[in-house]
Parts: sequence; C-alpha cells; structure tokens
Amino acid sequence: MAKGKSSASSATRKKHAAKAAKKGAGDDDDGDAQPQQSQPQQKGGKKVKKDRFAPKVKSYVPPPPPPKGAPDPVDLYLSGGAGIDAELVVLLRRLGKKDEATVVKGVEGFEAWVRAVVKDESKVGQEDGEEEWVVERKRDEVVSSMAVWAHHFPRLSLHPSRRLRLLTLSLHSYLTSPSTRHPSELITATRTALLAPLWLEQLPYVGSWACSAFDSDRAVRSVAKRCWDGAVLLPGRESKEEEEGIDLLEHAESIFGFATGLVLAPPAPQSDDEDTSLPRTQALHTISALLEVLPTPLPLSTDALGFFQDESLWDLVGDEVAALRRATYELLGALVARTEGLLDENVGVVASKVLKSCWGETEGWAGVIAFLRRYPEAWTLADETFSAEAATATKAKKQRPSSDSDSEDDSDAEEEDAATPEPTPSTSTTFVPSPTLNLLLTHLTLGCTSQPSSYPTILLLLSTLPPSILPPTYDSLSLLFEFFWAAWGGRALASAMLGSGTNTPTSSSAPKTAIEEFVVAFLECLLFEAAKVSKLEEEGSKEVAKKLVDEWIARIWKTFLGVEEGEGRKRSKGTATKRVAEAIASSLGKLSAASDDLFAAPWTTVKTTSLAVFADSDPSFSLPPLALALNAFMSTTSPETLVVSGRALASQCVQDAAKGIVQDGDGTRVGSFLAFVGEVREVVKDDADAIQALDDLSSSYIPTLLATPLDSTLPLTFLAEQLSSASPTSRTAIWTSLFASPPTPAVLVKLIESVAAGKIPESLPSAGLDEVVLELAQKVLGGGTVEKDEEAVVTYLIAQPHPFISSETSSSILDLLLTRLDTLANDALSTSSTDLATLSSPFRILASFTHLQSNAKLVVDLGRGAIAAFEVADLLPAAVEVPVEALSAAKESWSALLKAGGEELVKTVLLKLTERLLDDMTLVSPIDVVTSAAKLLATLPSSSPLSITDLLPPSPTYARLFESIRLSRPSPALSVLTPLISQTPIDEDVIASLTASDVFGFSSYGRAVLAVLEVAGRDQRWLRRNLWVLPHVLLLGDVARDELAIAGSTTGVFGKEASEELLAKVVASADGLASYLLSATANELADGWHQTAVAHLRQKAPGEPADGLIAVLDELARKGREEDAVYARRAFTTILQAALRYSEGSVVDAERWLAWGQSLAEGSELTRAIVFAVKNVLAESPRFTRYQNELASIISGVPSSAASTKGLGLLRTLLATAPSLDAPIIFLPQQRSMFLIQRIQVWIGSDDDLDEEIHSAVAELFLHLAPIIQDLSGSHWDLVFDIIESNLETASWTEASTLPALYQSCRLLTQLKDLASSNKELKATAQARIDSSLELVRDLFVSRPNSVDRNAPRLTVLEAMAQLIRDLPPKLLVMGPAFDHLLRLLRDPSLTVQQSSYDLVCRIAGKHVADLVVEVELETEASASVELPEELIVLLSAKLDADTLDSPEEYAKASTYLFAWLAAFRFFDNASPRIKSAYIDQLRRLDLVATSFLPSVFMLLNLSDRTRPFDVTPWSIDEFHIELIDEVSAETLPVFATFVYYRSLQALPSLIRGWWDSCKNRQLHMAVSSFTSKHFSPVLIAHELAHLRDPEDPAGKALRDNDDFTVKVAAGANEVKAVFVVDEQNMEIGIRVPNEFPLHGVEVKDVRKVGVTDAQWRAWLLAVQQVVTTQNGLIADGLSLFKRNVTLHFEGVEACAICYSVISVVDRSLPTKACRTCNNRFHAGCLFKMLLWRDMSCHYNDCRIERLTESTTPRRYRTEKLYIFGLSLNKIAALLDHLRGVTDLVLWETSILPSFFLSPALSAIGAHPCL
Repeated sequence: MAKGKSSASSATRKKHAAKAAKKGAGDDDDGDAQPQQSQPQQKGGKKVKKDRFAPKVKSYVPPPPPPKGAPDPVDLYLSGGAGIDAELVVLLRRLGKKDEATVVKGVEGFEAWVRAVVKDESKVGQEDGEEEWVVERKRDEVVSSMAVWAHHFPRLSLHPSRRLRLLTLSLHSYLTSPSTRHPSELITATRTALLAPLWLEQLPYVGSWACSAFDSDRAVRSVAKRCWDGAVLLPGRESKEEEEGIDLLEHAESIFGFATGLVLAPPAPQSDDEDTSLPRTQALHTISALLEVLPTPLPLSTDALGFFQDESLWDLVGDEVAALRRATYELLGALVARTEGLLDENVGVVASKVLKSCWGETEGWAGVIAFLRRYPEAWTLADETFSAEAATATKAKKQRPSSDSDSEDDSDAEEEDAATPEPTPSTSTTFVPSPTLNLLLTHLTLGCTSQPSSYPTILLLLSTLPPSILPPTYDSLSLLFEFFWAAWGGRALASAMLGSGTNTPTSSSAPKTAIEEFVVAFLECLLFEAAKVSKLEEEGSKEVAKKLVDEWIARIWKTFLGVEEGEGRKRSKGTATKRVAEAIASSLGKLSAASDDLFAAPWTTVKTTSLAVFADSDPSFSLPPLALALNAFMSTTSPETLVVSGRALASQCVQDAAKGIVQDGDGTRVGSFLAFVGEVREVVKDDADAIQALDDLSSSYIPTLLATPLDSTLPLTFLAEQLSSASPTSRTAIWTSLFASPPTPAVLVKLIESVAAGKIPESLPSAGLDEVVLELAQKVLGGGTVEKDEEAVVTYLIAQPHPFISSETSSSILDLLLTRLDTLANDALSTSSTDLATLSSPFRILASFTHLQSNAKLVVDLGRGAIAAFEVADLLPAAVEVPVEALSAAKESWSALLKAGGEELVKTVLLKLTERLLDDMTLVSPIDVVTSAAKLLATLPSSSPLSITDLLPPSPTYARLFESIRLSRPSPALSVLTPLISQTPIDEDVIASLTASDVFGFSSYGRAVLAVLEVAGRDQRWLRRNLWVLPHVLLLGDVARDELAIAGSTTGVFGKEASEELLAKVVASADGLASYLLSATANELADGWHQTAVAHLRQKAPGEPADGLIAVLDELARKGREEDAVYARRAFTTILQAALRYSEGSVVDAERWLAWGQSLAEGSELTRAIVFAVKNVLAESPRFTRYQNELASIISGVPSSAASTKGLGLLRTLLATAPSLDAPIIFLPQQRSMFLIQRIQVWIGSDDDLDEEIHSAVAELFLHLAPIIQDLSGSHWDLVFDIIESNLETASWTEASTLPALYQSCRLLTQLKDLASSNKELKATAQARIDSSLELVRDLFVSRPNSVDRNAPRLTVLEAMAQLIRDLPPKLLVMGPAFDHLLRLLRDPSLTVQQSSYDLVCRIAGKHVADLVVEVELETEASASVELPEELIVLLSAKLDADTLDSPEEYAKASTYLFAWLAAFRFFDNASPRIKSAYIDQLRRLDLVATSFLPSVFMLLNLSDRTRPFDVTPWSIDEFHIELIDEVSAETLPVFATFVYYRSLQALPSLIRGWWDSCKNRQLHMAVSSFTSKHFSPVLIAHELAHLRDPEDPAGKALRDNDDFTVKVAAGANEVKAVFVVDEQNMEIGIRVPNEFPLHGVEVKDVRKVGVTDAQWRAWLLAVQQVVTTQNGLIADGLSLFKRNVTLHFEGVEACAICYSVISVVDRSLPTKACRTCNNRFHAGCLFKMLLWRDMSCHYNDCRIERLTESTTPRRYRTEKLYIFGLSLNKIAALLDHLRGVTDLVLWETSILPSFFLSPALSAIGAHPCL
C-alpha cells in the first residue's frame, strides 16, 4: 500500500469529512479539495490486518435526487386546494409525458371526458340523467383543468406526430367552439378560459395556435384553420362589444415574434427522423399571412421588422427542403406586395440570393417575378454582387499557396464547366451576357432546369429584363433564342419528346406536354421581343425584327413538319400536336394583324416548305402535322389574311396530293395522301379546283385502289366522303365505275359496311351484282370451305340488297337459305355421319336476317326454316354435340322466330315433333322429343290451349303401328321366370330377323309407346282419361322385361342396340305407370262390374262395352285366343289381377271369371291366364278345388297318344292352379295324385313321341306332388328320378328349350333332398339316386360355358344348381378337370356364376387340403405335389389395369381376380406348416404378391404415394358376405378388395412383410404402413390373441391340457407370456405383437431360463420366432411348439444335435435319423443343411457333428442348399443312402456328376435336383 493512502472505505471517509466540516476543525485546502482522501496511519498504532475471506457487508447507497425541472401544472393546480377526479388527474398527467403513445392516450381520454360531461349536461332533468350538482362539479373540474391544457398546448400543437397534432387541434377546436356551433355551458366556459388574457399574453400559446393554422398536413391544417378563424378578430372587422377572441392587431407582435423565433432558431430534433423544417415552414406561412391581413403601416416594432433584413432568412431560398423554399418565396411575394418598401434597404442581398437559387423552382415564381417587377434593378444589383464575389474568389485564389491552389484547380474547373450552358449554341456574336443573364440562358438551355412547367414564366422574366442586361440588338436576341432553342436541340426535352411523340392531335382539354409548353413559350417570347424591337425608333430595328421572325418561324415550321434530316426529324415527332399547330397559327395570325411585312416572309417559307412535302419520297411523317396546321389556320379567331392564305395553300396541297395518288407507282404514298385529303377536306369544301380534283380522283383511280390488297381503310373512307359530298351526277359516275369489273368479297364487305353505317348514301343506283351474289350464296350455303368475307356478303345483302342487288335476287337467296336449312336439319337428325360444321354458316346468316321482326315474320310465313332452327337449337343437342357457333346462332334465330310466330308456330313445330317421334331413323330419343316439346310449350302463356298431349299420335295410329310390327313369341327359357310363356321352341329365323330400330334400339312402335310413358308422367289426368294406352304400356313393359332377361330374345319392339340400362328404365316406368293407372281405375269400379265384364266377354258378338277397362279386356281376350298372343294374355292377367285386388273383388267375382275360363276350349292358353289371375283369391274356394280335381281326373283319362296335345294343355292348366310350395294348402288328394302319377307313368313308358315340354311339366308336377306322396313307397320314385336324370342328361346350355326342364329338375331334386332328410324311409329308398343325380348336376354345372350376353333364366337355373352343389357329398369333391373348369368359370362376366363357382372351388380346395395334410404327414411313397393348381396360378398372374374403377367393362375382370385370390387363400386354411411353406415358396418363386397382387389391390383401394386411400372405416374388414353382393360396381370393388387384403395379411404375412421391407418408395412405404396399422393390425392382433383367450378354440385348448404350462394375455399391451413350471421354478418367455403387425414381425423375449443350456434355449426361442414370422403360423402355434419342446426335453427325449430342438420347425417331426459314428439323432431336414458344409474331401464316415462342435458355426450352416464339390461315386452313394427320406434336398453345385446320374438317384430318395 502506498504511503499516505487510507484504507478506509469511501463511506467512512465521507462520514469523517462531514464531522470535520461540522466541527470547523481541520479546514485545510487538501481536506476541502479532496474530502475522500484517507489519512495516514498513526504511528505506534496496531495495524489491523483485513480479513480477505470475511463476507462483504452490503450497505444501501441512496440514488441521487432527480434534477429539478419545471413544475408539473397538475401539481401546481392541486397544490392550490382544488379537488379533481383521480381519473381526470391521470389523464392530465399523461399530457406532460414524452412518450407519444402515452400522450395520445391522454388527449383521447381527455376529449372523451369532456364530451361525456357535455352529454351529461344534455341529460340533466331526464330519467337517465345525473343530478345537476354532480354535473356542475364535473363542469368545474374540466374548466379548472384548462390551465393544464393551455400549458401543454404549444408543445402538442407543433409536435412531430401528425396524429397527435390532429387530436390536439381537434380537441382545442372543440373546446374553443363558439356558442353558435356548440350551445353547451361547458364549451362556453372552456372557450372563455382558453381565450383569457392570462393565456393570450403568453407568446408560445398564441404563437403556436396561429402557426398551427398553416400545418403541412391537409387534415390538420383544415382543423387548425377552422379553430383559428373561429377565435381570431381580424383588423377592420366590426366586432361586437365584449366579443371573445384574439385581437390580431393586439397580438400581432407576439405572433410575429414567436414565428420569427421558429424561423431563426428552430427547435432541436428529438429523434433522427424528425424534420425541423416543418415548424419553420409553418412560421414563414404565418408571417406571410400576417403581412397580407395587417393594415398599413404594420403594427410591428422596428426590432421586429429587422427580421426581414437578416441574411439568414434569405438563405432559406437555397435550402434543401422544397416546402421551406416555397414558403420563403411566398414571404418574398407578400413583402413586395406591401407598400412600405420593407426590402428597399436590402434589395441587393435579396436579389443575389434569389436570382442565384430560383431557377429550379416550380411553385415560387410568383414571388420571384413580383420581386423583379417591383425592383427591376435587382438584375443589375445581382450582377454587381456576383462580379464582386467572382473578383474576391479570383483574388483569394491568387493569394492561396500553390500547394493549396493545385489541389482545387480541378474542382474550380468543374464548377466553371457546370456553370457553362451545355450544349453551347453555335453563334459568332460578340455579345457577352452578364452573370444574371448567363444564369437565365443556362436555365433556358436546360429546359427550365428540367422543369418544363415553368416555361410560362419565361415571358414574364424577359419583361423584367432592363436593356442594360438584354440590349435590343440582333446579336443579343439571336443569342437569347439560340440558348432557348438549345433545350430542343439537346437532351433537356428528350424524355418529354419520347413520351409525347405522336401524330395524333391532342384534345384541348388534355394536359400540355413539355414540348408543347416549350414551343408556345418560344413563340410568345419571339413575338414579344420582335414587337418590342419593332417599336423602337432606332434605325434598323424593324429589319432586326423581320430577320428574327423569318429565321425562327421558318425553323419552327420545318421542325413541326419534320423536314429536317437525321435526328431532328425523329425528335420533331413530338411537336406534331394540335396545340403546337394552334400556337403556330396564332403566331402567324398575330404577325399578319401586326404588319404585312412581318407576315410575308414567314408565310412564304411556310408555303414553300409545305408544298415541297408532296415531292418527298416518304411524306407519311410530314402530312399529318401539315393537316393539323391547315385546319388551325381556319380557326374562327384567325385574321382574314391568314384564312385566305391558308385556304389557298390547302387547295394547292389537295391538288398535289391527288396527283401524287395517281402518279404513285408502288402505292407506298397512297395511304398518306388519302389520310391527308381526309383531314383537310373540310378546309377545301368550297374550293372548286380542289373539289374537281377529288372528283376526278374518285372516278378514275379509287376503284383501282379498292381492288388492290390495300390493308388500310383510307380508300374506302375517301370514297364514302366523296360520295356524300359530290354532286348527284358525279356520285352516280363514281358509284358505277366501282363495279366495272366484279369486286372481290373483301371489297364488297367494305362497301356494304359503309352503306350500313350511313357513310355511303343509299340513294345510289343498283350495282347490278345479282348473278355474282347469287353464285356466291350458292357456294356459301353449299357446305364447302367458306371465307369469312363471302359469308358476310350474303349475310348483309339478304337483308339489305340495295344498292347492290335487286329485291328479287334477295328473295331467291332467302329461299335457297331456308331450303338448305331444312335439308341440313333433317340430315343432322337422321344420320350421325353429317358434318355438323356445315350448320354454322347458314344459321349465322339466318340469325342475322331475323334480327328484324319483319324478316322473322317473313320466314315464319314462308313455312320453312323455322322448324329447322328449333330442331338444331333444342332437339339436336340432345343427340350429338353441336358446334358452339351453330348452336348459338340457331338459338338466336329460334328466339326471334318464336317471338314473331307465336302459338301458330308452336303448333306447327309440335306436328313436326310428332313425326320425329315415330321416325326410327332419327338420332333423338323419344324422351328428348317430349322434353323439347315441354320446353317449347313452357314458352306459351298459361292460357294457351296447347298441351304436351298434343304431341302424341291418335289411338288408331298406335293400333296401326302395333299391327305393323312382327312380334315373335318369347324364348322358351323365359318360362323359368314367367309361367305363362310357352316352352315350345321358336323359329330361330324369326328371332334372327332384324327389327327396324333407331340408334337407341326402339322401333317406331316402341318410340311411340315410350313417348306415352314420358307424357303420362307429366300429365296423369290425361292418362286416366285414355285407358286405350294401357295394353300398349303393358306390352312395352313385358317385351322390355323379356329382352332384359335374355338379350335378343324378342323382335318387333326393340333392336339389338337397346342397352340394358335403358331397358331397365323402360320396365320400371311401364310398371309404375300401369300400376298407377290400374289402381286409379280399379278403385273407381262400380259394384257388379265383374259380373258386367264377364257377361260382356261371354257374348259371341259383344256390343259397346260399359266402360274403357272392359273394352281393354275385351280386346285382349280376343287377341289372347290366338296361339302366339303371349303378351296379350300376360296383359290380360295383369289387368284382371289388379281389378280383383284394387276393387276388393270377392270370391264370387273370381269364380265368375273362373267359370268363364272353364267355358273356353279345353286346355286354352287364355284359361291359364285367367287361372293365374284368380287363383290367389280362390286358393281355398271349394269350386277351385273341385276344378283342380276335375283337371287331374281328366288328365288321368288321357291316353298316351294324346299326351302331347290334349294332355299337355290340361297339364299346363293344372300346373297353373297349383299353389306355391310354401302355401299351407293341399294341392291334390293323395289318391288322386297317385292316379295322376300312374297315368303319367303310362305316358312315359309308352312308345309314343312325347313333346319335350312334358318332361318339364311332369318334373314341375312332381315338385307339387312329392310332399303329398312322400310316405308312399313304390315304383313312382323310380319314375321321379328317371324324369330327373333324363332331364339332366338331355339338358344343354346352348339349347334354351332345355333350361325349363333343367330348372324344374333341380327344384325337384332340392325338395327330394329336404324330404329325405326328415323321412328315413324315403332316404333309404332315394339316397343313392339322389347322389347319382347330384353328380350329374355337378358335371353339368362345371361344364357350363362363360356367359357372353345377359341371360336371366340361365342365372336362375345356376342359382338352383348352386344350392344343390353346396351340399355335394365329399366323394364328389375331388381335384381334376372339373376343378380346372370351375376355375375357368370364375372368369365368367356374370357375378352369379362367379359366386356359385367360387363356393364350389372353396369346398373342393378345403377337401383337397385336408386329404393332402394326411398324405404328407404319412409320407407315402407317391407323395403328391404340394403346389397350387396351374389354372389358379394363371388367374393369380393377371394384373388389373390402372383404370379398372373407371371402366365398368373391367369390373367382371376385377371380381374374377379377387375371387381367385380368395380361392388361393382357402388352400392355406387348415393346412399344415409343411404345406403352407410349399405354397409360400411357390408364390415367392413366382413373385406374384409383389408384381401382381399388391399393385392390383392397392389400385382398387386407391392406396399410393400420392392419393388418399379408400375409407374403410364404415366397413367391418374381417367379414364379407360374398353371396350378398348383387352387382359389382365402383362402390363394391374397394370393399371387396379390403376383405381380400385382410385375408392376404392372414395367409401370406411373410410375403407382404418382405415386399414392405424392400419397398424403396418411401412415400408408398409410409402410406401402406399407416393404412395397414390403422385399419387391419388391430383386427389381426385381436384375432391372434383370441386364439389364446377363447377356451373353445382348438389352438388355445391344446395349450391348456397341462397344468404346468400357462399362457397369460395382456390385450392392452399386445403381449403374451408363457410360463412353464419346472420343479417349482418358472420358465418364462414373452411375445410382444407390434402395432404394425404383421408388417413388423413379433418379438420373442427371453424372460427366464431354467434347466437348459443357452444353445437349446436360443433354439427354442428361434423356433417360436420362425413359426410366427416366416411360416405364417399363429402365436398359439409357436407357443405349442415351445411347449412340446420343453415337455419332451424334460421327459428325456434327445434333441437334434444340429438345431438343438426336439421338435423340427419345418415338419414338426422328432429327430429320427441316427449317425453311425456319433450315435446322435437328427431331424432329416436339419441333416442335409449341415452335411458337407466344409472340406468335402474327407471320408464320409468322419462325423461332421464332431467337427461342428470343435469350431464355430460357419455361415453356410444356415443355408438350405447342399454343396457337392467333387465326391467320388462311392461317397455320393453313401450320402444318398444316409439321406434317404430327406424330401427337400437340393443339389446346388456339381462338377463331375452328370444330370442323368443324379436325377434318378435323387428321385429314389424323394429329393428334388436343381442343377
């Protein structure tokens, strides 16, 4: 430590110093100066050592007190004892804060507070108002707070924040509002407080208020101005007594002082981005305003006026801020306007500063010019100042050392260069401008210093120049205008020129361009100086003026016309505007008015230069401005001299232009000349020479121009204008000359358009183009390639022929058009090969023609074209895609025609639609015809008598159409579905005959009846009034139903084009309509109607029927007596059934009908129809029972010779009376049944040729009799089975007539099976015959061909056969050709066939796998090949297309594919591990899962790396009832695929896991994982665990047969634990199933090992893992293997020395193969994996196990291939003998053994070679 340095702390030293000062002792200088210095240690004192480790004692050091500033006005106010609301205090304190946001909140809150008090004032005395004393207190608080507001107002009103200024001034305006604006006591009080003298006398308050009225922001300025104007009292204003306000005279000094203080001493910026110029600008504006309103003399002190003499004030004209400069110039103007001469003493200073800085201004020129006018000597004074400054600078430069001057030479040179005008005008004058004039010239050279808007000020500046600055000599003025023109010659106006360069004259209201401003200012200045010089009395002054004017007018005119060469012409383009032309004309006019001498020389130059333009090779640039100038010369304000001269020049120009047009050989100048003539035509309209020249040009040369391919419209425009202005004689001559040769269509279009636009008058003679136009119309309407102009000519002239063709030719063209339209519409609706593009042109012409109502009426009256327009507009689009242009034109035409034709036209169109309805050649369906008719009728008013029923033909037409069709009998196969159909084979030639039909497959009759269906759906009342349509509707529905059942089985109504969908709609519509009509009619039948109807039908010559329904039945009954009238009988049955049902007909009524049926011929088909109609009503009627017995009795007496005639008819009738099989009614008594069977037995046993239908009828009869006679034994059962077998043997899938017998036999066989199951005696008698019949059914079922067309009867038969096949005896379920055929049947497009085939395939597959398991496990000599059938592999190899779901024709292929994989998965059910492994190896080898299955299924599930998969959430994925699928569709296929994918995860998890692991598409990998784990894994895991938890499950039950072995399932954690108790010790393993199972394999965990070696334990765990993961086994299978291994191990069974497991993982066998050397036992499968894995040159008898135990297990130990590297024949023989019985041996490599040796040897031991 330094000597004399105290160790005391600073606090201690301060304390001691304070004490010393207090006592007055020790006041030496050092102590006062350095109170903190420590005293030296006393001698002899004990030094206390400081403890460095002692904790530091903290002491409080108070902060220094804040600096004392101005007191807060709120504190001052509160200290006076005033009481203010606390919230108001908070608001007022915010006004004094620095933070802008806080202050804003304070102002807003204070304003809200004030307005709230004002609102409370208005509510005093009201119910919701406050008491008066409360309001008064609040008012007093606000008024008292005005002192705080006034204190902060100056700072807030000039704050940099615009928002804060606006809020402040808005509130201040509100607080100082006069009572007339705000009649409030509070506002009155605040106004008084704020206008109190206390505050008005404060300079910042009143000064800031005045300055705020000139704020830079418009909104703020508006509010502040209103506030200031409402408070200020201007001088000279009559004020009322005691009027509150700011007396401007009284406070002018204060305001002026505050403003000048802001200007000279601006406030310091509070932030970097704050602009200090804003308050200075406001202050300058405030001073200017004071100077304008204050009286003379100014009520200001001398000190105050000294402000204007301050040079720093005028330095502001050079400030960087434009607003501040403008305010200074405004102040300058205000000072000059005063009469006091405030600047008289300081003119030189102001002039030098102003003239040095004003040239770049745009808005301050008013003040500058006012100053120069007031003080013209300012130019001279400024020159003196500038000269003095220059001299001083030169002198300083000379006195400056060379080292300093050298460094500044460059900068001085640069300044001199900058001051020199650039570019320098070329002049040889000796005149030297003064410094101020030099500044003006530089200003002109630079284009008003790049401010073209300042050009109007140039003339004013020139007017202030004294002669000493600009002498009136040629040299000085020439120099002036050279510098002036330099702006044009240089770059100063280049951008403006490029921006406004156009030959198009601008309107007078458009803003002036920079070039226009330049030219106008130049001409004004030129005339001003010329006039000024010419007025001088000096000699030669007039010559100077003439020389200036001539020189510069000529220069401007040439520039205007662009006749300069090079860049001058290019830049001259910007001057060619209307305003420039007007300026030149105005200047010439002023010259002509001033003096002829001044005008003559410039005009000569103008004329000469103008006429020279027409000799130019390219006048296109000069002619437009020349036209502008000539028009400008004719202005109404132009002097007469200029008008006369201009018209003469225009006439000469027009004549030269006409000559130039004729003489122009290549036509390059024609367009320019024509455009020029058009522009100046109005100028020369009264000049005879010019008009004659134009007439000659029109007659001689314009036709030639029109014929040339001139793109411009100028010749046509010229012609139109000339025809309009020419005399009648000239007009005719010109018009006739145009058509001396036929013009082109393009020329004609131009002429026609001009006539239509009124440019060419219509009062011209006809051009005589009739033949040309008629030929052109034939071409346009002919359908070939048509040019646009050709079509336009026809379109125009057909409507407006004059003055081109005659009216007769126009009518011929119209007739041709309408004929063509009808032909095109008919062809388009009749054939699909019509080129619809040919419709466009005719309909566009028609649409244009019918725009006029009179033309549309003419077309309607002609009766052609209108229907074609409707058909194309509304009917044709329903059949084909009409071109858009043709469609829109047709619609437009039809709309106009319909408006003109009205209801009569609609009636005509309806008649045409009726024809279309019956036309089988049309492309439009009857439904579309009815729809079009309905839309057409909707356009009529509701009062119109026309209706949609007027479209239908009358009833006789339908009868005639029905008689014209050739209706064949239905196919006998349909009797399977409809018993009324006869089973008699039909003539194939009749079926093969083609039915004339439309594109939809409807004949004319079918179209007519289909129209009835559509119309009846729209008007059901008409349907009930017209029962005659009922037979037609029923016929159409029945024929459509038959055609829908068997494709092509009917003729007459439908053709082969009829689609299945359309037929289904017809059936549904016909059935619905018939049901409605029958129910509505039958409900209204009178009592006794049935009796009346039967009586009427019994009459041989019936009279008029009582009602329409009886008439219908009568007609059907008469037709039904005919043999082939099947449909009439079916309709009769339908109507009679409905009449009995809906009219609640009694048994008596039904018996009347039955009696009438009995009265008909015996075995009549009509009788069958009646029986079918009434048997439901008469089911328990005694009379009906008696009738059944009578029929049976009669049949019993029919001999065999009449069996095929009388017997068959009676048998049909008897079968018609039979009740349904499930009805609780006895068909016939048992005895009567036996008599009937005996008679039939006689028929069958006779030698007579029986009709084929008898076998079918007898089978159906036995179907009803079998339950009755089941208890009777006898030969009749042999008869029954003989009939069945005979029908089965003779059945053929290709012969439709055999299907009914096959169907009835299958039904009979099904019923016999059911009866035999409950009747032991019958079973013993018939079982053998049933089995033999089932075998016939099976063979017939599997031999059916694939379905090609729809065939509902065949499907019905197949369903009956499938029901039988489901219960085939096991001995019939064998693999073989039948199975292969079944697999081929899976390809049948019929879903029913696929379903039945799949069911049988699954049964055979299950039986085959069960037999194969036994065969493989027994290891027979001839072991069967364990492979999936080859035909099934073919089905599995197919791959679905990517657009399967979008192609309905691919749905059957997709269902076949899915059925095939389901059948393949059936082979895995109940298969042993070895069989499963073989199947999996086969699929892995063929790679079907990765290449075929997964891509196809994922496609159906929409599962990919880019799409969202199919949502399977609504479905149960583990259940899918295939038999419940009605049809395959885009909705059912994904659901089907979901189930198939689920089954694949069950059967083939290892293959799918392998594909998933190797998938390189990351997005697809993740998508499959997410889809599977979300929807499938939970179900599969639950299925796995259910095997362990279900006590009835076989797999789980096998694990519970040992009390020492227990399985614990944790379903929530997806874990299984197996515990085996060994000597009271638990041996445990765990299996965890991952959430992504089976994509991730299960994890087998080692929990606890007891009593086994590590190798055995690992082998057991590996075995469990292999069973579940690689062999696709259940977890229960793996645990079962583990249990057997453990059990056998502790029972002493020796484990395999290779795999260390007792039970083989491959075949579940024990180790039975013993080694002769080591006596160890091996699994056969393990042995070949191990043998010869190393050096194969050793002797075979060396034990490989010993070597294995001596070394680690090599990698080849785990392969499944046997390597032979060069063994001798003896060793190979020994090896084969040792491995006898190993069936899965594969020889991989060989070097010496030929295949002919190895193959027999390996075959002998059951191995498979792979060489």
